[in-house]
Amino acid sequence: MHGNSREDLFYLAGLFDGEGSIMIVRNEAASFMKNRIYPHYGVVIRIGMIDERSISLFKEVLGYGSVYKEKSYHHKRPMWRWTCRRNNEVKKFLQDLGPFLRYKYPQVVNAESFIERCSGALGKRITPEMNELQHKFYISHRALNGIESPATTERTGQRGRSKGLRLQATV
Repeated sequence: MHGNSREDLFYLAGLFDGEGSIMIVRNEAASFMKNRIYPHYGVVIRIGMIDERSISLFKEVLGYGSVYKEKSYHHKRPMWRWTCRRNNEVKKFLQDLGPFLRYKYPQVVNAESFIERCSGALGKRITPEMNELQHKFYISHRALNGIESPATTERTGQRGRSKGLRLQATV
């Protein structure tokens, strides 16, 4: 696959529709930018697989984003990830592959709306109203991804991972 042909985009869109994710993430960490209101939000697009060639193809064909190898656990093969989080890269991805996505198209629409309505606040002090609007987009995007409520300490364990659920036998 060479260049940015329509067939390449179809192939990448199919891979991304099955394995990728479009997220609006919340960051509550203190930053060197002291004039921001926290938490702040942003769009992250990523896909992960154990086949390095498939992931490298995203960087090769699209020409943006980052490819990195995650640490392997329990002597298993490592996971390779392609990710983009810069606003200009996210917009380009949504324009390039968004029209070809089927199952993730609602997330594409929501992410585009978020960028259009909330990206002017990036890097600047935002008002509480803008922060509330960003949070509404965050909650609606979580619902589109099948997560009904924000993460809380009741649902997560010590390291932020979901607690295991035990099914009880009904008699």
